[in-house]
Order: sequence, then C-alpha cells, then structure tokens
Amino acid sequence: MPAFELYRRIGTLEAARQAVMVALECIERAAILIDPCGIPIHFNGKALTLLRDTSGAVTIDHLGKLAPRKAAHDLNSLLKRVVSTRRAVGPVLIKGGSIHGTAQMWIVPIPGEVADTNSSIAPECIGAAHNRPFAIVLLAPVKAPSSVDAEVISAAFGLSTSEAHLAAALVAGVTLADYARSAGLSRHTCRNQLTSIFAKMSVHRQVELVSRILKVVGGGM
Repeated sequence: MPAFELYRRIGTLEAARQAVMVALECIERAAILIDPCGIPIHFNGKALTLLRDTSGAVTIDHLGKLAPRKAAHDLNSLLKRVVSTRRAVGPVLIKGGSIHGTAQMWIVPIPGEVADTNSSIAPECIGAAHNRPFAIVLLAPVKAPSSVDAEVISAAFGLSTSEAHLAAALVAGVTLADYARSAGLSRHTCRNQLTSIFAKMSVHRQVELVSRILKVVGGGM
C-alpha cells in the first residue's frame, strides 16, 4: 500500500475515533468505548466518576475488570456474543469489582466492520482488532432500596410469600447466608427456595434474578 494511502486511512480512522469520543460525552449515562478485545479506549466523564478507585484513578484495562473475578468470565462471554452477532446485549446487573455499588450494563456495537478476532476475547488479543473502536459499554448505577415490597414481587412473578421475601432480600443486596441467619432458616432451606424461584422466573443465577426484578418492577433502562 502506498504511503500516502496509508496515511490517509490512518487519518480517517483517527477522525472517526475523535468523533466517537465527542459523542460519548453527550451520552447521559456512564459510557466506555472498547475495542473487540474488551480493552477500553476512552471513558466519558460520567464513567470516570463512577469507576474511580480510592486513589482517584481509573485503572480498568479490560471489560472483565468491571465485575468481581468470578463474574469476569460472564462479561467476556457477553462480549464474545456481541462480536459474533453484532447485536447489543443487556441489561446485565454488575455488583462489586470496579463498580461502586450495583449497576446495570449494556454492550452496544458501533455500526461498521470489525476485524476478525477468532472469537478470542482476552487482554492479550492484539493485531488489527486491538485498539479499534468496536462497542460502547453503558453503565447505569442502581440504588437498591433498603426494603422491597415482597407482595409486589410475589404478584409479578407468582412466588410464594417466603420466596418473595428471599427475592426481595437479594435485590436489596443481602447475601443468601445473611438472609438465612436473619430469617432463622437453614441454608439448605434457603437454597431450595432459591431453586424454586429460579424455576418460576426462568433464570439460572442470582444476578439474572435481581436484574429481571429490577427490569420488571424497578423500571430498567
């Protein structure tokens, strides 16, 4: 490729990148521009505010760092799905990790071509896809209420009274062990109730349960 054409293409890509960065600042939610490998390229002001650590810095170097280590694989799988389908995903509930509190997350691909990443989503993913704008990650902080109306949850999802109280506690951020202790129940009983809730709500994990309740009862995006 002639040097002039190479410089022209580099200039075009840089101009497009700058335009996306400007657009990010106009988004009313925390937004992160990432490449197909999940590596952040740019944070808008709201994202910087949401993700600053105790030292005041933002040190996230990969999408998976938004969630606790055990949930990072789920985020990577979601990104892989977006890369392969070019369709947005979300909302997904994130708690802990680099998020201060709880937040809902969406991954929205930017229209256009993307380099082939061979479905390998990892920080070491390099080459043509590396550092190339691919998607925008949107984050919306969720303030879980200190108390949840279990009757509303019961009516919305057909749960029993005891199941609804457990679901309400999980939405409020109470762990299963703490709920069992405060309710005077065994963990085995609470796990059985949780299994029944999963079946009735057609979910498989607590984060999906909470996300669905927030979406249906709490409003969503």
